[in-house]
Amino acid sequence: MSRSKTRSDAASVGSASDAVDGAGDPSRVPLHGRRNSTVPDQSGARPLSAREREIFELRASGWTLREIGQRYGISRQRVDEIVRDRGGPQLPEVLAARRARTAEIISERSAEIREWWRAGLSIAEISERLDLPTARVHREIGKLLDPIDEAHRNRAIVTRTRSRRYSDEDLIAGLQAVAKRVGRTPTQEEYRALAQELRYASILTLGKRFGSWHEAVVAAGLTPLPRARRQGSQYRWDKEACWEALEKVADQLGNPPRFQSYVALSTGREDLPSGPTVRNQLGRWIDIVIELAARQNKTHAPRGKAKKSAATRRTAARRRQSAR
Repeated sequence: MSRSKTRSDAASVGSASDAVDGAGDPSRVPLHGRRNSTVPDQSGARPLSAREREIFELRASGWTLREIGQRYGISRQRVDEIVRDRGGPQLPEVLAARRARTAEIISERSAEIREWWRAGLSIAEISERLDLPTARVHREIGKLLDPIDEAHRNRAIVTRTRSRRYSDEDLIAGLQAVAKRVGRTPTQEEYRALAQELRYASILTLGKRFGSWHEAVVAAGLTPLPRARRQGSQYRWDKEACWEALEKVADQLGNPPRFQSYVALSTGREDLPSGPTVRNQLGRWIDIVIELAARQNKTHAPRGKAKKSAATRRTAARRRQSAR
């Protein structure tokens, strides 16, 4: 028993001696110890190779481990080992550089991004074209866009996804059925009430498809009712009058403004043209929304600047008075 103990003691002394003798020799340190070390050995560290310097520069500029690995044909784990073991850039400075790089790319390609957004591309599709992570593009893209871009995007998506639920024949048949129900050409109010009950197309759909209620009635082979003229009406809704009315209530229609909101708001009001009148005068609602946003931007920008200038002048005047 004493002999085995003596052998064990000798082995432990020998291993301790090996550890001491090999302390300064990297080849004597276990491989897993070198691989997991996060602090480089400054006493015997070899100079950085050209590839390692390039890796450090790319990492410091915000490149991900995966991107660097793909460039040099190595795994992201190997890139991580090189950066950690050789004292490369730390994660906080990498993240800061990455944010700056993303903002720079988005700024440089802002015209393309705006065009893609207006065409209806998703955040994921734009990110793929920029070769940037989706989350980063999602955070930055909102700083670039304005309501006009959103309106163009809505138009592109609606135009691309719109499918006709009713054919022209369906619309005409529905209008004729309502006329048969009331025994004559229906008024707009009569058609609206019965169409909802019988699940026919809305009066707005008829107006968009045929241009107006009057044209829809003619297309259905019905005799238009005589138009009632209001005595002494002070409103004549030409294009400019319609624009003025829309600008007056634009902030009450949502963002972006919705046609249904305008119809609900204008019903029964003498100072606003009806929804069909607005469409007849100004065209499609999505085009109206884009033009309305442009008009508001032109109107509000100079006023805001003037108010700011006046406030600045008043503040300067008060400071001069207090200084005296």
